[in-house]
Amino acid sequence: MTDDEQNIVTKEYLDFIQNRDFPCVAAKTALTWNQIQTLVVDHMACPKDDAAILQFLYDFVDAYRQSDKLYHSAAIIFKGPEHPTEAQFDEFLWQRLQAVSNLDAQRYGYDKRVVADVNSPISATVSRKKPFL
Repeated sequence: MTDDEQNIVTKEYLDFIQNRDFPCVAAKTALTWNQIQTLVVDHMACPKDDAAILQFLYDFVDAYRQSDKLYHSAAIIFKGPEHPTEAQFDEFLWQRLQAVSNLDAQRYGYDKRVVADVNSPISATVSRKKPFL
């Protein structure tokens, strides 16, 4: 994907948040303060971008920890599949989360504050010992 293509996808995402019907005030604030970081990657079922996703999350955590502002957001935008079923989306998402978690575990320990049970309403994933909901 070229830089121009990535910029187009990112702009579409940010325009979606900026739409007056988008309900999340925190996301709108993060957008206003230019604190939404995005990464555009290929297909959600493909592991080829896992290392890039993990590095993106590491960079996000570093920026978040150094900032004195609230309302930070990281968005990983997958180009495919274009129209997954809910079951496919869940399966692919958990595959990517597990793969990124496995890569992260090679360098960092698991944060014991995070509930590992995916069925728990307070479940999260961890990167660089920082929980993400």
